[in-house]
Amino acid sequence: MIIEGLDLAKIKSIYFIDFLMKKKIKQLSKAEFKTLLKEISDCVDNGKFNLSLNNLMLGFFINPTHTIEFIRQKGIFRYSKYKGKKCIVANLVSELLKINNVLFKLTNNELKYLQSIKNISSFHNIYSVVDKFILEEIKRFELYHKGESLLKTLLTFGDYLFLTNHVESSKTDLTSLNSRNKEDISAAISYLIFFISEKRPIHLIDTNKTSIAYINSPKIQKLIGFVCTVQDFKEFEVQIDHFNYICIEHEDRIRLIAPSKDFEKSVRLGYINTSLQSINDTLQHEILNDEKVLSLEDLVKELYSLENFEIFQYTESNNFPRYRLVLPEYVLEFLIEEYFTQDFLFKDEIIYLSHINKEQLLDTKKLESIIIKDKLTLFDIIKFRRLFSFFYQLFTKKIFELKNIKIETLLRSLIPAQKDEVLFDYLERFSTPDKVDSFLDIISWEPGLDTIFDLQYRPILFINEFFLISLSIFHQSNFIRNLYASEYKNQNKNLLADGVYDVLVNELSDSLSKSAIENYCQTTIPKSDIDLFAVYDDTLYIFECKHTLHPVSSFDLRTTYDYIRKAEKQLDNVVSLHNQGALIPILEKKWNIDLSNVKQLVSCIVLSNRLLNGNSFKYPVRYIHEINNIVGKGIIKTKTGDFKLWEGDTLNNVDLLEYFSFNSRLVKLLSDSLTEEILFYDLIQPPLEVETYCMDMKYATNKLDEFTSSLKRIDDE
Repeated sequence: MIIEGLDLAKIKSIYFIDFLMKKKIKQLSKAEFKTLLKEISDCVDNGKFNLSLNNLMLGFFINPTHTIEFIRQKGIFRYSKYKGKKCIVANLVSELLKINNVLFKLTNNELKYLQSIKNISSFHNIYSVVDKFILEEIKRFELYHKGESLLKTLLTFGDYLFLTNHVESSKTDLTSLNSRNKEDISAAISYLIFFISEKRPIHLIDTNKTSIAYINSPKIQKLIGFVCTVQDFKEFEVQIDHFNYICIEHEDRIRLIAPSKDFEKSVRLGYINTSLQSINDTLQHEILNDEKVLSLEDLVKELYSLENFEIFQYTESNNFPRYRLVLPEYVLEFLIEEYFTQDFLFKDEIIYLSHINKEQLLDTKKLESIIIKDKLTLFDIIKFRRLFSFFYQLFTKKIFELKNIKIETLLRSLIPAQKDEVLFDYLERFSTPDKVDSFLDIISWEPGLDTIFDLQYRPILFINEFFLISLSIFHQSNFIRNLYASEYKNQNKNLLADGVYDVLVNELSDSLSKSAIENYCQTTIPKSDIDLFAVYDDTLYIFECKHTLHPVSSFDLRTTYDYIRKAEKQLDNVVSLHNQGALIPILEKKWNIDLSNVKQLVSCIVLSNRLLNGNSFKYPVRYIHEINNIVGKGIIKTKTGDFKLWEGDTLNNVDLLEYFSFNSRLVKLLSDSLTEEILFYDLIQPPLEVETYCMDMKYATNKLDEFTSSLKRIDDE
């Protein structure tokens, strides 16, 4: 860019600073400023230091706030973006900090952001070091494990962890897989498989040769552990860019700190409660066991009780000892006709969908009307999943009964490989060819595809005309949630579009109506709209509803966070109208109602997922099913009994005002139940400490007992 005859690519920065201080720069138009921001992005990406610095100085000089917002939004100062290439970010930031007092006068928060970027400059080194380590490990594997595939080995290892339900057991060494859950490990393995496919050709051997020796060695854990750590660093960069985390110098190390303790707690508590709810949903259905509803497990037991044939077989064909499943053709035909193509749900599917309904507000009565791709419905996908889950349960039923099974034999038995035409013919026996095409297109991945790869989203790999099927990952991962997330990322945004679908608004309205609370949905007001408002006694409640997927990482959490910020602006407008005395007349005229008794306004943001619920934003953020409980039942269930959260025997306005306030006892209980935890990363220098929170069950139980001691037990009524 040339400013009044100055070539910013050539002029020295010291002279350009003097120029900016002495000459008045004309105001750039929106188009010109947009062009400047684009040039900043391009020249930093290409490592052009002098041009980058001068463009940044110009942007900061004209509009520092918008320039930094652009940098954060596009991730221009994330070191992970420059992995394997020239990175000038640290030097740029250092220069900008030096000249701030002379030229910019950035705000305190803007300075904290730039200082944080400077403090994590060693992130770029670790990205490069780990990538180099992966390349060297690929070469070592090919040297010492000839005739075997690192890709298939990683795939097998990941499936084994899901089969055995691997859980983290400590946080002492974050490069150890003992400090990682199976979902994080699966994400790391996905990255490694993608990395391998990018660095070398994929061969036929990648479909059938797993290295048992490598799985039994510590090398595979070291490799995956390093990648898990790098994934953490990428998340930290997103947290700094998007959620206002800061990184400060602390003694002989650096420390990552959340924008507030309440914010970090609202994130951690969301993940913890979602995991606990999944367990509770399963247990609840086991307690309310309906013997009339058939489960896949029942079907598997029935098949194994037959003595006419042997399904689970041991074989050593091709000098490859393993277990396999063999179903007689007539049995398979019977199963397809009587079970796999039928439009009823198995008990296992009902339990799973009940959990999804809580998490995603999925109406199970409309499964056939939810189109995922072309003519493929969500119910079609559930029936496809039914088949794979059936084979998973056939396998695990017998494999877990075996005593003294050799780990080598078990590992060789995982990841069945099917020739493409065989799998197509197989699936087309209980669905149409076009639906089979759509299903495999959604659920499978092959090297060279320009798409985000994650085994939990795409547990089937297509390599050299073979499909490699990760049955354990397919069965155990949150399949429907991942399906929605995958399709959303692939621009299938009609599945979940804010402001288009009102399922969350309807859920809230139904809950309030059942408790005889007058409420009204979708009201247009100047400059905005109100999703739902309710009138109870002398209080007008305003609810802004945001329906989003449950986030599984900081990358996903950005959507929920942005929705909350959008909701804040909408509620600001509502509050402003109310303060001007204009809101009540608008609502009265719109709905032909009398609101003359209203004396106070209460605003709340309602989410469909548990993350970020609490009091860390401008308005209280609450989870829909928690609201349903407060409004409809007012009960808290504990191991020692059930207690009433309401002040009296029935719901009153005092209960609602307390719950939707920043002083809510229930919200405070949940927040106070977490204990501080410091995570330590010594792969970089100086080492990094991360302040976060975890659930200490003994501490949390004490807090719960203390809370319920003042409540009325329901069985005492």
